[in-house]
Amino acid sequence: MIQPDCRGWIPEVVECARAGSRPSGDLHEHLAGCPACSERLEDERRLTSELCVAREAAAARRLPAARHARVMREFQTMHRSSVRPWLKMALAAAALLLLAFGLLQTIRPQKRVAEAGGDLESLTADSGFVAIPYAPPLASGELLSVVRTELQPTALARMGIYVDAGYASSIPADVVAGEDGLPRAVRVVETAEF
Repeated sequence: MIQPDCRGWIPEVVECARAGSRPSGDLHEHLAGCPACSERLEDERRLTSELCVAREAAAARRLPAARHARVMREFQTMHRSSVRPWLKMALAAAALLLLAFGLLQTIRPQKRVAEAGGDLESLTADSGFVAIPYAPPLASGELLSVVRTELQPTALARMGIYVDAGYASSIPADVVAGEDGLPRAVRVVETAEF
């Protein structure tokens, strides 16, 4: 057991063990007469020795500097983009142009029915559209879309346009549709318009 007067020697004992040096004159005299402090010095030396072994083992597990540098170069090579930045920008611009072109192709001209009781006949009178007889009336302020499509002769006949029965394939037509998607008027497109 450490005596109360030995507490002042503990920092010197620990420092002597960690430094691996021989005890100074005063400490040497104290250790010769105090078995508790001598035992503490030996315990501290064993602890220091075990810590050195652990530090060396940890250092051996670390990558050598050359190997570490090689691994980092390989990592950078794997993650380096093979496409040049200017090529990325050019591809992005081309994709944006294609997207804009696609959007422009899907936008359809729209007309708004007059707020004060406008009807389909006033919108289609001079444009060659034929009103579909069974179509529901338009609501005030409803948007109309003109959709170019191809219809079978039987579909055109149901809409009130009779075509020659000699047509076996579909016929290009413009269809006026309301916001609900139901057709309100139709006209056959002359092939010269394409």
